[in-house]
Amino acid sequence: MALGASVKRRQTLTLRFRPETGGGSVTRIRPVDGDLAGIDTAKEVSEKYGYSLPLAVVGTALLWLGWFGFNPGSSFDLTRQSAMAAIATNTAAAAAGMVALMMAKWLDGKWDPVAAISGILGGLVMITPNAGYVDPLGSIILGVLAGVVTIVAMKAMDKYLYHIDDPVGGFPVHGVNGIVGTAIVPLFANPAVSGLSQAGFFYGGGGSALTWFFLQVVGVIVVSVVSFAASWFFVKIAESFMAVRASVSEEVQGLDIADHGVEAEVERISA
Repeated sequence: MALGASVKRRQTLTLRFRPETGGGSVTRIRPVDGDLAGIDTAKEVSEKYGYSLPLAVVGTALLWLGWFGFNPGSSFDLTRQSAMAAIATNTAAAAAGMVALMMAKWLDGKWDPVAAISGILGGLVMITPNAGYVDPLGSIILGVLAGVVTIVAMKAMDKYLYHIDDPVGGFPVHGVNGIVGTAIVPLFANPAVSGLSQAGFFYGGGGSALTWFFLQVVGVIVVSVVSFAASWFFVKIAESFMAVRASVSEEVQGLDIADHGVEAEVERISA
């Protein structure tokens, strides 16, 4: 849900829930908080192993395609707003991927396809709570922001939170972009797209848009705290009667072998 607010003449605050096209707080922030609750910070993390870049590209393409059912499809109707949500989803992902790729070149001196993939996913996450509210220009701005946020968050995590085992970048890509994207809905909301009377801050929303922004931030904090606490509670219960964390030997061997008895990476299969 996107939290909304309007200030009445008597300065009384009226809260109301506004529909969110893809569920940015529910599907992006909450799962990452659950992952953080289950982290074993005392566990030593070794170097990252290789991966299949072609499969990563294919997986990203499938996610990108699936997002059209996720954002515009969540309205269950063919309307102007759902069409704008589809356009916003595509442009944000494209802009984020290009910006992330250029930032990787600028920071590391190489064109890193993984940075582009992460940027695309970050753009899709960032636009999810905003898709039903922004116009194409707003979606491009959000995509550019997502590309920057994704790379900065990934670099910060590698430098300061290297002990956290997050090989797919779940927290910097999904968590950070989900938090930022959900919080800034009131900034770029265009009433011509959303159909609401409340305009975003950059569309003349003024003080009521800032009040809406404050409520969005409160909502993000509440979702984060509740989901983290609930996940931590159930993880601790599960730890009392089962192994929650994979062992070091299982991680080195690979969970495909440990859990399924098969080797999934073709490059490592010997004749």
